[in-house]
Amino acid sequence: MSVNGAERELPAGATVADTAALVGARAGEPGVALAMEGLVVPGGLWAATPVHEGARVEIVRAAAGG
Repeated sequence: MSVNGAERELPAGATVADTAALVGARAGEPGVALAMEGLVVPGGLWAATPVHEGARVEIVRAAAGG
C-alpha cells in the first residue's frame, strides 16, 4: 500500500485508523483528513474501514500561518 506516496506494509485486517497511526495521526484530531483511493473517509469511520492491499492513502494536516 502507499501512504502519502511512500510504500508501507500493514498486516491483514488493518484499518484506516491503523494506517493513520503510521504517520502519528488519529481520528478526530483537528485539522487531519484522510483519503483512500481519492475519497475522503470521515474520522468516525476510520476504525471500521478496512484497507485493501495496494490501497493509495493520503493523509493531510492543516497548518496555520501565511
